[in-house]
Amino acid sequence: MALQLKIRASVRKNAEHDSDMLMFSFHLGPLECFCLAHYPRAGETFTTVYVKVSLKSRSLVEVRTRAVESWTREGEKVRLTKGKAGFTFGPLSFRILPEGDLETELGPKTFVCADSRNVEAWDET
Repeated sequence: MALQLKIRASVRKNAEHDSDMLMFSFHLGPLECFCLAHYPRAGETFTTVYVKVSLKSRSLVEVRTRAVESWTREGEKVRLTKGKAGFTFGPLSFRILPEGDLETELGPKTFVCADSRNVEAWDET
């Protein structure tokens, strides 16, 4: 199975580098991934892409099940609400089994961030 996330990206002029750049971000649970790439100049084939990751406090509601995950940032760590036997990172679901093993599953999911009301839909390709 392959899944994709469709998001909006912005194109901005960068006066310092005299170039256009493409910027976008997406989330995997409390992990925010910010990406920036300068458009290649005429005659160039490649460009450098910068990726910055950071942890954020987020409350997520999974649309289908209405399950809520509340991640709280504490310094450089995030903590999930007590009593949870599993968690999600975008389309990945992790469950801690009674014997202590960790099980993961990839599947389509749609989340709404309770704070910003942003919708993140991971759909099959």
